[in-house]
Amino acid sequence: MVTSAKDGHTVSGSAVQLVSVTLQLKSTVPSGTLTSVVSCLVRDMVNSGGLKFVENTMARVNDFRGSGQTNGEILVTEASHSGIFAYTTQSEFFNAAAINNALSAQTVAIHISVVDDRYATSDTTVSSASVCSFVNASDSNVLSLSNCNVAIAASNTKGASSVQISASYDTFSTVVQFRVWYPQLVRVLLTTSN
Repeated sequence: MVTSAKDGHTVSGSAVQLVSVTLQLKSTVPSGTLTSVVSCLVRDMVNSGGLKFVENTMARVNDFRGSGQTNGEILVTEASHSGIFAYTTQSEFFNAAAINNALSAQTVAIHISVVDDRYATSDTTVSSASVCSFVNASDSNVLSLSNCNVAIAASNTKGASSVQISASYDTFSTVVQFRVWYPQLVRVLLTTSN
């Protein structure tokens, strides 16, 4: 019988939700379709007037195939990668080599992580297994790239407002952008005192 705690609209109509089930499978369950896993027999359903309107009827199960099945199935799939993201702790450099012939001793790592299609799993760092490359080959005059580490070397004699580095892992790629400041005109002024 419908209790007073339920609104009439939640228990009326031709499709009344009886139960919602969450299953957790053991890690040893192989990939594939598990058939006839869930079923529900409705012994009796009584309306608010006390009249029985359903008796010994199989409930409809809504599974990955949609609704309308009398036996629910579970589709078990392996976790797979759904994408990557990349970031760095520094995105701007100042190349002072034109002023004082000094190089930046700082090397900045590009951190790359892979995201799985499972909401309960943490992102996995894959920087050491990733490949980084310049989107434009001419940017090798602006920054130096070794594996996924960026620095300024003696061969870097230019600046740029946007140096794009592609970070790739598995079948995924993303772009990390850097800016390098470089003096365009260096003048030395000498004054003498009288």
